[in-house]
Amino acid sequence: MRTPTLVLALTLALSACGGATDPASLNDAGAKALNSGDYVEAATQYDAALTAIGTDTSNAQYDRAMWGLIEAGAQVDAERSKDLFLDFAKANSAVMSAKDYGKVGSWLSDAGAYTQAVYVVDAGVKAYPETPALLTLMESIGVAAAKAGDPEAADAMSGLGYLGDD
Repeated sequence: MRTPTLVLALTLALSACGGATDPASLNDAGAKALNSGDYVEAATQYDAALTAIGTDTSNAQYDRAMWGLIEAGAQVDAERSKDLFLDFAKANSAVMSAKDYGKVGSWLSDAGAYTQAVYVVDAGVKAYPETPALLTLMESIGVAAAKAGDPEAADAMSGLGYLGDD
């Protein structure tokens, strides 16, 4: 009669080792980590959710995982976060808005990733040229980058035409 107990114990042990594979549970864990400021763990959980989802971008958890990874990634891998967002925005252009570009640009800027923020906001300006809030955000990023002594951001802004030879 020890066999059922042993099987149950092994099943519980193996499931504990593997961790959650359900995208909703992984997203919940990512959100908890993100809200507590553990950006590395949040990115890990959201990345795992996207892996569990695979290529099914219609999965109800896909957008949540992608937005979470972009936000957490702004703190831990700004270049990847920028690239993920720009690809995500391109693939979902019908539902993106200027606010989405501004939100991601702000996350990157708040993380001190000014150059990446410049490129995200520039993409937003090009997609939504009628949105002055994005130009205002670009100016704010430029000021913050200058205060932080980030010449790469100034170079990016200049190369994109935001800084002129007044």
